[in-house]
Amino acid sequence: MGGPAKKAGILVDDVIVKMNGKVIEDPGEFLAAIHHKMPKDAITLTVLREGNEIELKVVLEAGQPRQPQRIAAIGFSTAS
Repeated sequence: MGGPAKKAGILVDDVIVKMNGKVIEDPGEFLAAIHHKMPKDAITLTVLREGNEIELKVVLEAGQPRQPQRIAAIGFSTAS
């Protein structure tokens, strides 16, 4: 089945550069923006893939939190 990122077509080496048209400067900024969303919200991500910007629509799903709570997630992790 796959998570929202996979369903939207996001690939392993894609770099997220914008969310809903707003430039993302760092992973923390992106994660903070996602945490303000709810499951089933749709967002548009612009990713950099092989030198080209591509827009992808992502429908968020409920994440798998460590503590019982409802959070939105797209199924990816940040590079360290």
